[in-house]
Amino acid sequence: MGRPTETGLLGAAVAGDSDGVQVFWVHGPGGVGKSSLLHWVEARARATGRSVHTVDGRDLRRPSELADLFADARTHDDPVVLVDTVEQCSWLGPVLRERVLPGTSDRTLVVVAGREAPDMEWRIDPGWHAAMSELPLGPLPRSEAQQLLGAAGLPAALHDSVIRFAGGNPLTLSLAVAVADTRSHPGEGWVPSAEILRTLLARLVGDVPTSAHRRALEVAALAATTTERTLRTTLPEHDAEGLFAWLREQPYIDSSPTGVFPHDVVREALVADLKWRDRAALDAMRTSLSDHLLATVRTGSEREAVETMGDLLFLYRDLLSEAFTWSGRGAVTDEALDPLDGNTVLTLSRRLLGDESTALVEYWLERQPTAFTLYRSSESREVVAFSARLTFRAPPPEEDLARDPVLRAAWAFCTDVGLRDGDEFAVARFVVHDPDVPDGTHARVLTYWFALARVARDSAIRAGFLVYPDPPAWERRLGGAMLDTGQRVELDGHLHALFGRDWRGYRFEDWLLEVIGSQAPQDVRPPIARPDLDGAVREALGLWRRPLALAGTTLARVAAPPGASAGGDPDPRAVDAAVRSLVRSALDSMRGDERSLQGHDAVVATYLSGTPTQKGAARRLGIPFSTYRRHLARGMDELTDGVWRLLRSGTPRAAAGSDEHD
Repeated sequence: MGRPTETGLLGAAVAGDSDGVQVFWVHGPGGVGKSSLLHWVEARARATGRSVHTVDGRDLRRPSELADLFADARTHDDPVVLVDTVEQCSWLGPVLRERVLPGTSDRTLVVVAGREAPDMEWRIDPGWHAAMSELPLGPLPRSEAQQLLGAAGLPAALHDSVIRFAGGNPLTLSLAVAVADTRSHPGEGWVPSAEILRTLLARLVGDVPTSAHRRALEVAALAATTTERTLRTTLPEHDAEGLFAWLREQPYIDSSPTGVFPHDVVREALVADLKWRDRAALDAMRTSLSDHLLATVRTGSEREAVETMGDLLFLYRDLLSEAFTWSGRGAVTDEALDPLDGNTVLTLSRRLLGDESTALVEYWLERQPTAFTLYRSSESREVVAFSARLTFRAPPPEEDLARDPVLRAAWAFCTDVGLRDGDEFAVARFVVHDPDVPDGTHARVLTYWFALARVARDSAIRAGFLVYPDPPAWERRLGGAMLDTGQRVELDGHLHALFGRDWRGYRFEDWLLEVIGSQAPQDVRPPIARPDLDGAVREALGLWRRPLALAGTTLARVAAPPGASAGGDPDPRAVDAAVRSLVRSALDSMRGDERSLQGHDAVVATYLSGTPTQKGAARRLGIPFSTYRRHLARGMDELTDGVWRLLRSGTPRAAAGSDEHD
């Protein structure tokens, strides 16, 4: 499945309609499907009656063997010659071009496949320029990757975790299907095993010359982009110039204006393998890269600092919350507001915001025009977003406080934490992007990076704030990176939350370590098997209304806190409270997700509210009984998933208190 463009071109060529092209050169990284495409051409050619002659570059020892293959092909009408793994023969390209193909009839179709693109001679030679077509293979798009996984029988609940690791690499997707336990519970997802990582790296990367080259690859996998300077900083004992030159030559390494980087699946496989093999080396490499990037944030230009902040956070992408995203990088460019662009900002604001917010945009354009940033599409150069980062010295002007309720909320927090007169604080007041331009969402990310870069560079910032609608969703996304101040502001009928940080006495490094630590998995192995947890949760819910009854349940065995003993015997009150706290925490996570609200309500109505029958619970919810049963089944699955995640992460449960669900 997939590859409609390539199969269309090659299918037409097999049928004799190749527009004068005699050679198709297919190239791409390991596992991307080059050999599969050649097998497809072979099957199509045989089905149409053409003779097929195949060879693998790994089996060729000398040019004469290639010449013999083509000599045999010339004895047949309309032959098709397929040459795979050409990177294994450094001489194959020139011999093919200069010695073998010139004596071949125009009706011979040749398809070559390898990791590397054809050399420049194919492109500049007047004779071959029109007779050779290059077919680069990239990863499958997400829709085709999902189609592949579905056709192979992998449960849909595992698709996201497989694609998150594999991207669109067909080999990785196929390996995941081959070894994934289809009985895995949806809440657990899929994690590549050491066996898969070993197989992938052998196929995607191949042999690595030395341990120094391996380290250079691992640096490139961790960093967003890698330069010679990056290698010199992180691997000072090695030849950075030689290692960087080697990286640039690898077929799974791409280049950008800021450096080189590996294909996504190679990156993820290298990082996962290093984490499994040598976690200490991974941590040390991250620390070295982090120090290097933070120094650049603090000493480079403001524009360089913002992009470098994104690179710094990228190092910890597996540990940070979903507020940090790197998709869409380069899709928009930012620039300071030109006075002539004020009307552009107001036009965008009138189209995307309500009257109250637009009036405030106009107010701040007059008061702090230099606080505004425009974001243009890198492709069309159209303005697709704008933001404003307002700065104040305590106390802010009374007229500003009277005009903007968001500033009043920020100042209320500053007053509560004791900000002193003259202290500077900042508010990321607007981040407005055109929803019809998907790349415009990156403006919000750049605003966040700018705010963090400002803190890292300027110790004068005493407090910082971000304003977001949909408070529960953003609290999950920020994951402790910015704290909910509790302040709420309603504008244009929408509730906005103020997230902030008191930065006094806080180094940026301390903040980063705190956020990473709060997100890092603790590798806790619950003393209960996942299939047994369903029954344990149901048992606990069935006894929920009976005081202290949960202390004797199966769930108590895994939820009891270390200090739940008094005089050597478990304290039933502490154990019962711990079980309730664990279940409440999982229910709270469901309540914070709109997709889980119906299941949450069904579980609460059935087990926690005291409703005697399921039909009574359905009546209480005001829904048909059949609909209620579906919601309850889904709710129980999601609740058990939440309990399992809490047990695996070792997340501390809240102290026992009033039961909001009772």
